[in-house]
Amino acid sequence: MKHTPEHIAARAASKRLKAQERRDQPSNGTTWREQFNAGRCLARAAEAMGQTIWRGKRWADAAGVKWPDGRSQDEHKEAVGSARRRRFQEDDAFRERELARIATVRPSTSPVYNRRLNMTEDELARYDLVMSKRYTADEAALIIGRPDLTRRAMLARRDPQKLLADLMAADAASARPRVNAYLHSPRGAHGHRRREHQDADQHG
Repeated sequence: MKHTPEHIAARAASKRLKAQERRDQPSNGTTWREQFNAGRCLARAAEAMGQTIWRGKRWADAAGVKWPDGRSQDEHKEAVGSARRRRFQEDDAFRERELARIATVRPSTSPVYNRRLNMTEDELARYDLVMSKRYTADEAALIIGRPDLTRRAMLARRDPQKLLADLMAADAASARPRVNAYLHSPRGAHGHRRREHQDADQHG
């Protein structure tokens, strides 16, 4: 019977064995076992084999060994960083993609979002001094003579539609107290209703 528990367990064991055999096959002239015995971290072993770290993790799980990832080690970080810096300098297409990605993922690294990147060293020093006096960022930008770096000015250049929505929301928020004050004043709608009730009581 093909669907008995024994048959299902045998098929699963056979699949696991074949998968482990595939993992044990050499890649780039070396194997996971050789890399593990050489004492290399998993990240460097994957780089040497031309494989992903996750393949190495699956091999380690199947082999029943603990293999440090290594991506947090300073040596690996420096190797990856130097490779990316070299590619950033040599590959124009990669550099353009990275700049676009950085501006999207980390807006603070883009002058379009970060006002500090638009300042000279002198302006930045004065800006930090004003900010240390507990002024807001917009007030500090105006004090150092850069009204083009206030929040609304930068938002207007970056996204005019969002600025319009922001202004409308701000106007609505500032208008709400004035409307409520008018409605509850003697001349307001609520005031008229109060006077009508008072007149009715007096004539009743």
